[in-house]
Amino acid sequence: MKFSDIIILMEVGERIKKMAAPWDNPNKINPDKPFVSCEEEYELEYLANKYNVSISLVRQCCEEVPAPHSRKKVEECIKRNKT
Repeated sequence: MKFSDIIILMEVGERIKKMAAPWDNPNKINPDKPFVSCEEEYELEYLANKYNVSISLVRQCCEEVPAPHSRKKVEECIKRNKT
C-alpha cells in the first residue's frame, strides 16, 4: 500500500464520520431521553425493572400518557399506580 492510498483512505474515513446520523454519535446528547418509546420492549423492561413493577403496568401508563410519551409523566403514572 502506497502512502497516497493511506491518505485517500483517511480522507474517506473523515467523510464517513461527517455523514453519520446524530443518533450514531455517542458524543451528542440523546434528544430522545425526555421521551419513552412505548413500542420498544427494552424500554418497557427498563422501566419495569427500575420501579420493580410489571410490564403490564408500564404498558398501561404508556396508554394513559399521550404520544409523544413524556418520560416524566409515564414515570409519575408508574409511581402513582404502583402497589
